[in-house]
Amino acid sequence: MGSSARRVVIDDVRGGMNGVDDPLSLPPNQCLYALNVDWFRASVAHKRHGSTAFTSTGTTMTGKVSTLTRHVPGTDETAMELWAVDDAATPIVNRWNGSAWSAPTLKDNLTGNGWDVHAATVNGKLFLAYKSAVSRLHCWDGSTVRRAGIDPGSTAPTAANTGAGAYAATLRYYRVRFYEQSGAAIIRVSEATPSVSFTPSGAGTAARVTRPTAPGEGETGWVLEGSTDDVTFYQLSVAAIATTTQDDSLAPATYATLQVSPSTGTFTLHKPYRFVIGADNRLLGFGSHTTTDPQHRVWVSAIVGGVTLGIGLLPTADAAERLDTTGAYYVDLDENDSGTPTGLAGPLNGNYYAFKSNSIWELRPTGDVAAPL
Repeated sequence: MGSSARRVVIDDVRGGMNGVDDPLSLPPNQCLYALNVDWFRASVAHKRHGSTAFTSTGTTMTGKVSTLTRHVPGTDETAMELWAVDDAATPIVNRWNGSAWSAPTLKDNLTGNGWDVHAATVNGKLFLAYKSAVSRLHCWDGSTVRRAGIDPGSTAPTAANTGAGAYAATLRYYRVRFYEQSGAAIIRVSEATPSVSFTPSGAGTAARVTRPTAPGEGETGWVLEGSTDDVTFYQLSVAAIATTTQDDSLAPATYATLQVSPSTGTFTLHKPYRFVIGADNRLLGFGSHTTTDPQHRVWVSAIVGGVTLGIGLLPTADAAERLDTTGAYYVDLDENDSGTPTGLAGPLNGNYYAFKSNSIWELRPTGDVAAPL
């Protein structure tokens, strides 16, 4: 008996690995198994590149790493950071700054699973979506992991007469708005508190307004806003957060000559999303860890610019930290139908994708502020 041999030429495995179908049925451009190779710009395969070992110096994690996120706070790739979350009973978050690990300060600890943490970099900030005791989205601003935006609370300011004089007994309304300022820049702004009505006695020099308790979320100042009809408000004055009162000696008829306050809904707080991604200079969030929130909704953060706080303060720079509910800010994807949310990804050819257990949704940016997706 004789034997013969023939050469088998493998010149294209761009079909990738297929470990599901019968090996004898695979097309010529697929393989049963591939180890430590990639197909980047190759018809067969490249040997997969290795990676540089990272030091464990400074780590405080006690469990297995369950989430690993890469964050570049600016345009310099050498400033890259790694963020890791383990699977401890109370998951531990660590940050690698290029030389060592450390545990960043968290405003709110995680109460969910470490593997359920999702993150996205937008406008230099790292947004962290996780379950905590507070129904809020969180972000790393370079110094601490804090709550995104500022919560004004649900308490109205109080007003009283002060001094002796003839300040007119004219009905007006007051409310308060908190903000964080760094240098000349406004970092974050809150929605307004509920309003209080007040009619001076006619025998004082001003109305003295006392702000409610500060939210304790990094705010540095507060704006006093006034209105004659409890609908349209104007920015009367500002004060440092340590100052608890501001006096109003203006005639309400002159309020309209001042900077009009932002519309209600301009600084709405983000939800504690299940999934987040950066979409150009916006943040997209999908699902929520709060069960009473819509679970099949994709929320879109506000656009950069467009809001001036007034009283000599610059426009706000917190667009990614807030929702603007005065316009289109979400897309619903079959609430209570077509499966549960499982992921959010993109961009791919300029589009974004929301994954549900029984469907995939393509989200196409429109370029229209009034209907972004």
